[in-house]
Amino acid sequence: MAFEEIERRGLVLLGCGRMGSAMLEGWLSRGLPAAAVQVQDPGLPEALQQRLAAQGVRLNAALPAAPAVVLIAVKPQALPDALPHLAPLGGGDTLFLSVAAGATIGYYQQTLGAGT
Repeated sequence: MAFEEIERRGLVLLGCGRMGSAMLEGWLSRGLPAAAVQVQDPGLPEALQQRLAAQGVRLNAALPAAPAVVLIAVKPQALPDALPHLAPLGGGDTLFLSVAAGATIGYYQQTLGAGT
């Protein structure tokens, strides 16, 4: 997927803990516009919220209709609560990536739709 497509359609980051925030900082430092990123994580520490908002990252906003990429970076035990919120994005041409350990592709397809 071309970088321009991510800039145009956006990237949703589900979970911004150690792994998610490290990846996000890397993308931003390499030129991904902060406005192209939306973080979905209701448990963000206040200091991180302020820093990301100051950079222009959208926090816990309504999901875009068809982001280019959704990166799932929540702890495995959070998947049952967090993943269903992404179900409206499944089945289209959004690329889903996960760094959450232990969940099978079948689990993602069951939760997000078979075409995901």
